[in-house]
Amino acid sequence: MKDAVTRNLNKALHLLETLSDQESQVIVDCLYAWPEATLIDLLIRTGFDSEFLFERLELLLEGGLIAYDHEKNVYQLCKKKLVNISKVTISMKAKKTVIVV
Repeated sequence: MKDAVTRNLNKALHLLETLSDQESQVIVDCLYAWPEATLIDLLIRTGFDSEFLFERLELLLEGGLIAYDHEKNVYQLCKKKLVNISKVTISMKAKKTVIVV
């Protein structure tokens, strides 16, 4: 049971770290402004090189923060997940929750 809690906590921390990263935030902001974007769109809008952008997109995909629509070949925000993360972080901040790793 403790191992499962630890894994879930580590996964949640990884999501928060990914979201708090400035480069990841640039991608999230682009997808917020343009709800569906191809890889080329994101390359142009972010100014990142293709390898770096692809690595960041993979992190965001792994965390479930964005999704890739294979039929349309576009990336999209997973707004429901972002809203849930926002609610949790606001709640933690209000309760002054501290996570010790």
